[in-house]
Amino acid sequence: MPRCAFCLHTATLTGEHLWSEWMGDLLPQERYIFAKQFAGDLEVKTWESKEMNAKAKVVCENCNNGWMSNLENEHAKPAMRDLIVSDSPVRLGPERIYSITVFAYKAAVIGHLLQRTVSLFFPASVFTFRNLRRFADKLALPTGIQVWVGCIGIDDPRNGVFRMRYSKTPSGAMNGFKLYTCTFGLGRFVFQLVASEWTNGRQRRLSFPMLTQNPVWNGYAFQVWPMPPGGLVVDWPPVRQPASPCYDPNA
Repeated sequence: MPRCAFCLHTATLTGEHLWSEWMGDLLPQERYIFAKQFAGDLEVKTWESKEMNAKAKVVCENCNNGWMSNLENEHAKPAMRDLIVSDSPVRLGPERIYSITVFAYKAAVIGHLLQRTVSLFFPASVFTFRNLRRFADKLALPTGIQVWVGCIGIDDPRNGVFRMRYSKTPSGAMNGFKLYTCTFGLGRFVFQLVASEWTNGRQRRLSFPMLTQNPVWNGYAFQVWPMPPGGLVVDWPPVRQPASPCYDPNA
């Protein structure tokens, strides 16, 4: 019997929205255009819908209507609402960056659970049940994640994008690591969460890979997580806005 990803409860699983229900109220349109791509798929699946109602049955009702609802109302909605509907300048401080990151981690978990097959490239140490339980209890974020944010160009016809990808350094490479990326976009706002772990178990217990953005993307996206000890304040949006949110800052 399927179990909830966050508490292992075996009750009937409920549908968690890929794009949160409140987000549909921000973009009042007659039809929405979405794009979704699972890891390993060569083509991006694009579809239209009258409602923003794509769901994944991977969590139990208690989690969905409890702490996950609080995450949406207390963190995601106030932190992301105006970024979705406009590219007007906004200053992101530490609390807002944290709120965006907890939503990004939740989205990355849901995205992985939607995969058709289990990837050997998945950095499992970042998504252990212990980490997921601490996240559900305290919204505590694990080590091993990095987050970049950007702004989607106004000419992109799609309303929502959800993409996942797994990768791994070549076998035998020095300091080899596994990598999982989740790219989430809605309206004008896009973020990419990267989770990584060393392939060497001893090295993995001491640290995690820290990726550096390819300089070609510096004008399009900036890193907001992990935050330095003194906090972080950044001005959004970045200088440049791509016509498609399907870029990869770490390519």
